[in-house]
Amino acid sequence: MPEFLRTRTALISAALLLSGCTAAAKDGAAVLSEPIAPQNTAYTFEYACPRPLPAVRISGDSRWRDSGGYAARVTALSIGKAEANASVLTQINRRFPADALQERPWVTCMEGAARVEIRLVDRAKGGVSREAGPIFVIDESANVEFR
Repeated sequence: MPEFLRTRTALISAALLLSGCTAAAKDGAAVLSEPIAPQNTAYTFEYACPRPLPAVRISGDSRWRDSGGYAARVTALSIGKAEANASVLTQINRRFPADALQERPWVTCMEGAARVEIRLVDRAKGGVSREAGPIFVIDESANVEFR
């Protein structure tokens, strides 16, 4: 992916994560104008791979649970018209660490398949976490192989 798209996507992701926050400079420090509550974020991304591979579509969300922080999950996955079944989604979701907050999925187009990596957010340091999220390959029939 070209660098300008990565930068643009990172800025959009940061804006989404920080929506609801307003800050004003005061003595060199940011001051929040109102208390911030945890937010639920839902997403759908569609990646157009070069032909003959059809588009890859991924939907998911990160939700706040009062009992234990964030819970991340993938709610739908398809390639072209072929959709991954519920058991595949369950297997993907089991690979999220407890209290995970997702960054956007990263897709690499390959011959006859697409490699998907769902990166996680490091809330303590900001940016992408070094901890791995789910990584898998989906083929044109929506078969998934985990890496």
